[in-house]
Amino acid sequence: MAKKYLLFGLGRTNLALLDLILKVEPEVLIQISLDGDVTQVPINLRPLYLPFTELPNHSFDAIFVVPGVPASHPVYDMGQVHNEIEYAARFMQKTRFIGITGSVGKSTATMLLSSMLRHLGYTSEVAGNIGIPLSSLAIKAFDQEPPDFVVLELSSFQLHVLKGLCLDTAILLNLEPNHLDWHRSYQEYQTDKLRIFDFLDAGRLGLCSKDLMHRPKAGKVLPLDSCHRGLGLNGSEIWFQNAKIGNVPEAVASFAWSYSCCAGMLQLLGLYEKSRFEDFSFSGLNHRMQTIGTVKGVRFIDDSKSTAPASTMFALRSMPEENFTLILGGKSKGVNLSVFIKDLCEFKQRISLLVLYGDMIPMALEFKQAGFFVIFARQWEEMLLGLMENREFWGSAVLLSPAMSSLDQFVSFEARGIAFREFIQKI
Repeated sequence: MAKKYLLFGLGRTNLALLDLILKVEPEVLIQISLDGDVTQVPINLRPLYLPFTELPNHSFDAIFVVPGVPASHPVYDMGQVHNEIEYAARFMQKTRFIGITGSVGKSTATMLLSSMLRHLGYTSEVAGNIGIPLSSLAIKAFDQEPPDFVVLELSSFQLHVLKGLCLDTAILLNLEPNHLDWHRSYQEYQTDKLRIFDFLDAGRLGLCSKDLMHRPKAGKVLPLDSCHRGLGLNGSEIWFQNAKIGNVPEAVASFAWSYSCCAGMLQLLGLYEKSRFEDFSFSGLNHRMQTIGTVKGVRFIDDSKSTAPASTMFALRSMPEENFTLILGGKSKGVNLSVFIKDLCEFKQRISLLVLYGDMIPMALEFKQAGFFVIFARQWEEMLLGLMENREFWGSAVLLSPAMSSLDQFVSFEARGIAFREFIQKI
C-alpha cells in the first residue's frame, strides 16, 4: 500500500516540501489540510484538500506541520509530526549542516557564519527559519552540485518536532522568554531550544550559553562567554579554551559578539584561520538595526526584526544617541511585559518619547507610572501621525524596535520595516 502524508498548513516550507515529495516519491498519496476552509487553498491544490474535521477518520505515515501552528493544536495528537527540514536533509548527503538557535541574534549569526564560510572558499547557503526552505535547496541539488554547507537557523517551533537531523556543530546563543503564545510554557520553550544538541553528530561539539550549561547532555557542549573553558571575547580578542585564536576584524566591530560565536563554531570544525579574516566585512541584515535615513539631523533606524523584548533590549544597548524615540507594539507573543518595562527603565533618561501601538497599548499606564513620556494609537498609520505631531520630542534618533510580532497589521516584519521606510521617505 502506498504511503500517505498529510501537509498541515500551506506556508512556504510545506509548499516547497510538496514539490520535493512529488519529485522523489511520486507514488505517495498527499493530503493537505489547514484550519481554514478550501478557499484558502490554491485552486491547483484543492483536489488534495481534506477538511480538518475529517482528519480523525484518516491515518497518515507522516504529518508535516508548518511552524506557525502552535504546540497546543490538536493536529499534534494525531501521530508522528515532522518538519520539512529533516525530510529534505535526507537528499543532501554530501552537505554538512550547522545549527543555530537562540532568542536574540540567531539570524545575524546564521548569515554571518555562512558569509565566513564563503570567505573561506566553501559554498554555503542559509535555510530553516530564514533563507529559502531546505526542500528548495534539496530540489536544486538533484541538478547541480549541492552546497558544501547549509547553516540552519532553527526556531523553537521547528525544534519542537524535529527528528533525524545530523549537525556538524550547533550553538544556543542565549535564552529569554519568547513565543509563549505558541509554547504551552516557558519550560517547554527552553526544552525545545536545548533539543538542538540532540542532533549533534557522534563526536561533535556545540556551544551553549554558560547560564544553561547544566541542561545539555554532558560532553556535548562548551560554554559561551568563558575564555578558559569554552569561547570568550576579551575586548576584540577571541579566546577558545584558554588560547587566543584571533581578533574581531575592525570592519565587523559592531557585530563583535556574533563574529566571535561564528569563529568558535569554525574552530570546532577545524576551519578557523585568523589570517584569512583580516579583510573580512559584513553589512548586517535588513530590518535589524538598519539606518534607513536621516531627516534634519535625526537618524531613523529600522529594527522591525526585533519581535521580542530581549531583542529590543539588545538593540537599545547598541544605540549611541543620548536621546531618542522608541516605537513599540504589534501582536503580543504572550511575554510578561511588566518585566520588560522594568528592564526598559535602564534607558528611561535617554528615551525622550515612547510611542506605542497595537497590543502594547494596555501597558501605557504602567509605562507612564514608570516615568516615560508616552503617546499611543491602536493602528499603525495613526501611530505615525502621532509621531509626527510630537516631533519636537524625537531627540537625535527614532528607533522602530517593536518587541512584538508584526502579524497584527502586517504579513511579516519585513513588510513592517518597509512601511517604516516609506514613512521616512515622505517626511
